[in-house]
This record gives sequence, C-alpha cells and structure tokens, in this order.
Amino acid sequence: MANKPSRLSRTFCVSLKQLVAVLLLVMIIVAGVFWAVQRINTHKRWASMLRESQRLRSHLDRVACLLPVKSNWLIAELGYAASSLLELIKLDGEHQIPLRKIDQMIMTLRDPNVDLSGLDSGYDAIHNIGWKVVKAYGNLLNYTSVNDVNGPPFWYFGPAPPDEGILEEAAQLAVNVTAKVG
Repeated sequence: MANKPSRLSRTFCVSLKQLVAVLLLVMIIVAGVFWAVQRINTHKRWASMLRESQRLRSHLDRVACLLPVKSNWLIAELGYAASSLLELIKLDGEHQIPLRKIDQMIMTLRDPNVDLSGLDSGYDAIHNIGWKVVKAYGNLLNYTSVNDVNGPPFWYFGPAPPDEGILEEAAQLAVNVTAKVG
C-alpha cells in the first residue's frame, strides 16, 4: 500500500491579490474600531462636561440666593461649586483660563475676610455665570437632531463644546464680581 500524503503536508497557494485584500480588510476593520472607540470616548467626555456644568449652575444658583448673608450654607455651596468647576477643568483642560477666572471668583467669595456687601447686583451676575457655562457646554445640542441631555448622537460631527464666546462672557462676569468684592 502506497503512502498517501496527509492533509497537513499539502501546500496551499494564496495569490498576492488575495493576501493584499485580506490585509487591507484587517487594517480597515482595526482602524474602524479604533475610530469608533475614540468617538465614543469623546462623546462621553462631552456628556460629562455638560453634566458638570449643570451641577456648577445649580450650586451657583443657590449661592446667588444665599449671598446676602455669609452663612455656613453659602460656604458649603461655594465649596460644591468649586468641586464641580475643578472637575470641569479636569475634563476640559484646553479652556483652563476662563474656567480659572470663575474659580478665582468662587475662592474670593469663600474668603472669610471678604465683605459681600459690595455685591449689589452681583446676585444676578453669579446666577448668569452658571447659566452661561451650561449654555457654553450645552450649545452643541443645538446642532444635533436629538436634543438629549446625555449628549449628541454618535454621528454628530458639528462643533465641539464649549462655545468659547459664551464661556468667555461667563469668565468676564466672574472677573467683574471678583473686582466688586476684592
């Protein structure tokens, strides 16, 4: 009986065109997965920035209501606002300068030696700062088809948050408030 060649000892021929096509397909799939992961992470960061800006607004609204008297509640709300703002700075390191101006205002208001009686119209300004920050980070929702608080849909390719003009307006209001009490 003659030795029959085993299936493992056979040689297979693959054309160069087939090999190139398989390699291109693998590269396209890997690039697509990499792009999708980056896109998902970007959208998660945008949604986190919007949530933190909303938290900051809530705390600044309470600060605006509590401002006439420097109470423990006011100091606590300023601390919460500072925490939200620092988280926003971590998420959006590219816009530290305007965000730090708002942080400086919060730190000035927290200072026990600062007299808040000079803030006659500062209440409205503090209220507006919070709302402008939310508008700056939530402005991208105006460009999407789904107006969702969780952020834009995956296929959104419009401008990235924040709207720098609105954020700068908030920072300028913060500088004005700081100048009134400082």
